[in-house]
Amino acid sequence: MITCAVCGESDSAILYPSLKINRCSCGHIYYAGGLGEEEIKNLYSEDYFMGGEYADYKNGKNVIQRNFRNRLKVVKRYVSNGKLLEIGSAYGFFLDLARESFDVIGYEMCSEAAEYARSELKLDVRDTDFIEENLGNKIFDAVCLWDCIEHLLSPQLFIEKINTVLKIGGYLFITTGDIGSLLPRIQGKAWRLIHSPTHVHYFSRRSVTNLLKHFQFEVIEVRYPGVWRSNRQLVAELFKLKKLARYIPGYFWLNTFDIMEVIAKKKEDYRRK
Repeated sequence: MITCAVCGESDSAILYPSLKINRCSCGHIYYAGGLGEEEIKNLYSEDYFMGGEYADYKNGKNVIQRNFRNRLKVVKRYVSNGKLLEIGSAYGFFLDLARESFDVIGYEMCSEAAEYARSELKLDVRDTDFIEENLGNKIFDAVCLWDCIEHLLSPQLFIEKINTVLKIGGYLFITTGDIGSLLPRIQGKAWRLIHSPTHVHYFSRRSVTNLLKHFQFEVIEVRYPGVWRSNRQLVAELFKLKKLARYIPGYFWLNTFDIMEVIAKKKEDYRRK
């Protein structure tokens, strides 16, 4: 029986039957089809970044880093230097920018992406299991999950582990879709960010706040920033022409106010009851 990552209960109702998406009695929405660890790993092979969810992630570095520069500015408003950890670091494009101010480490499930970050960008990006990893005495000043938490099978375990490696007073930065915002409430299951099983969790402002609060994080700020989008990614998403999309140049600014950037501060160490 699948339990809710936010409240831990199994009392849920079917929301979108064809997509196997349920709504918990606490309000959190999640994919209830069930996935094993091996299935998750298979979903995030190099194909995911090169024609799967992304038209061509590596060749989109320019526009991707435009967005990451904006996110880094937000991070540096709260933490100007020190040790920074990123979960879901893909090909290392954010860490490539962040290392100018921080001592950085990343974790990435896709082995090919992690290897690219190590060999091409000379970054410490690991494709090992973050939950099981012994980081010794490493304590971080900031942890980032950019467009990542919705992909995690058990995000609560990641937030718990992050609490153990983030200093008291340190900051956690998350971006994810807000299923409680206006656009998804209008579009329903046609909302572009609903695509199970790669997106397992669909957070709202309320549900992500409740999850973080449980693990001794206080939400300081929730923003709805726009993003730079590549024309190739737009063509890939709208017209499903992913191979052709690789050859389409250009990018544009867009804000549909359905992506939230959550900044949370660790109040104290979490201890299981």
